Amino acid sequence: MARFGLTRRGGVGGRSTKNLDIRFDELGDALDQLGAAGAELVGEVMQPIAENLVFEVQEVFEKEGAVAGNPPWPRFWWEREGLPRPSGRRWQGNPKLLQDSGALAGSITPYWDAPIAEAFTNSPYAGYHVSQRPRKKIPLRDFTQIDFDRALDETLELVLAQLEANSQR
Repeated sequence: MARFGLTRRGGVGGRSTKNLDIRFDELGDALDQLGAAGAELVGEVMQPIAENLVFEVQEVFEKEGAVAGNPPWPRFWWEREGLPRPSGRRWQGNPKLLQDSGALAGSITPYWDAPIAEAFTNSPYAGYHVSQRPRKKIPLRDFTQIDFDRALDETLELVLAQLEANSQR
């Protein structure tokens, strides 16, 4: 326990002393409980946060990069060169950038292990599309460039909702 004194010297009403007693053992217990509740909260919200990040990345794919004020990704090589669409099964229909086979977009999965939540891909060529290295052939199409402000707002909503749910227990 610690004792702190506040003393007013003189003036109207004369001298007075106020003491503040703090029991650090109780404060330590309260902080331990708060830490445990925080750890529990983190464990409960990481999965939905990771799933939300996957949703955000999928939106970047769907909108071909045009989210959060970002410009759309550079078009297909034949479009940039002013050439007709190539023949072949890969280019039939209305292909979308980075989704012609669906392998990359389909590989985005949620991963969480408190205190980490992420949208993860095990695609070996994903780095070529998001790398900031100088480019000769493959243009930058960073599918990880999500709407971070919206993702943060949604994360805060998840955390607050879980805090409220935990307080109802």
